[in-house]
Amino acid sequence: MFVVIGITYIFIGDSYDQLTNFNVILYMGSLFYAWMAFRNLWNRPLLLKYKNITDSSSGIVNKSEYNSVESLRINIEIAKYKGIISLIVAIVLTVLMTLKSTPQITAETRDLSISFFILSLFIIIIFAVWDLIIRVRKGTFAFVVIRPILFSCWLFILNMILSRLL
Repeated sequence: MFVVIGITYIFIGDSYDQLTNFNVILYMGSLFYAWMAFRNLWNRPLLLKYKNITDSSSGIVNKSEYNSVESLRINIEIAKYKGIISLIVAIVLTVLMTLKSTPQITAETRDLSISFFILSLFIIIIFAVWDLIIRVRKGTFAFVVIRPILFSCWLFILNMILSRLL
């Protein structure tokens, strides 16, 4: 991935349309990898699911339950590494986005960032309601709302970076 983006970065022209497309692709990639990073770094819902499956089994486990438990265990073990790699990719994409950007494109991207930040506030409310529903049904908080809160912090930091470039 870094090779493709690096080659694209080297050979991108100075035309406004090419720079805008390049900037949007890097911005969306940064947001995607940031979400994946926060999703993998905050894996409490997976841990609760693993705990519920292992606690509910009565010692005798059939093959499908064993496969799901084993799959969850592997996902929990590699989630930290996937999260760190995704966060590094998001940071690299953000840096590349800021290097080859004009003030006009930066202003447009900042406006887009503000729109995504407002949207993320609504997503926080939805995830908070989801967290309360899980609390009522299962008796424990999964703290699913942490993911969109961290994503909103990423958007805020990204907006600050873009504001500094103007």
